[in-house]
Amino acid sequence: WLMRAGYQLQDKSNIWTHSVGERGGLDGASGLLLESVFSTTNNMSQPYMGLRYEKHFPLRTDIVDAGGKVVARDLDVQVADAVTLTTGLEIEVYRNEDFAKGLGTAVFLEPRASFGWQSSAEIPSGVKLPSVLSMTENTLVGQSETSTIWGGMSATWRIIRYLDWDTSFDMGTPLSYRVEHPYEVSTGMGKLGWQVGTGLTFRMRDPLFDPPKK
Repeated sequence: WLMRAGYQLQDKSNIWTHSVGERGGLDGASGLLLESVFSTTNNMSQPYMGLRYEKHFPLRTDIVDAGGKVVARDLDVQVADAVTLTTGLEIEVYRNEDFAKGLGTAVFLEPRASFGWQSSAEIPSGVKLPSVLSMTENTLVGQSETSTIWGGMSATWRIIRYLDWDTSFDMGTPLSYRVEHPYEVSTGMGKLGWQVGTGLTFRMRDPLFDPPKK
């Protein structure tokens, strides 16, 4: 059973404000992260399930256009909160404890899937939806809730006991949502997204944690 918590600080370089002719890539709001993962061992596999909750706090910000002009001041932007449910299964497909003079080697496969939900939000009109009417531009409008679906697979080669090599591939798509409530404009299912990753994990054994010698 694993639990963790985190806190995200506000970022003034955000999507609502131009800086040196460019917008930031994120919403900029501070937030709280809570995550819990439960797993168990069943024969040659380890099924697991995880729940992740992201709570974002209101962000008071000015809206700055591409020319550097402040077009609205002190708007309380409410970024969407998010809940993600993930489930997967780590399967051991090969193990040899005698490899490399007892350092051992193993191979694992991990299929997984996740479903994400985002709450409705209050965002400045005209940022995520271009060409809006002047009566709503740079005022706060609602954005509907939405969901995402992802699935993927990773492979881990435990080269020796203290060194893992991971590769992963995931695909997913966002479901339809209304970009701004005053306008009859909704997204489609969205383009299929994908991501590929790889990494090395090195572990060290600290003699301080060795069991006492008899």
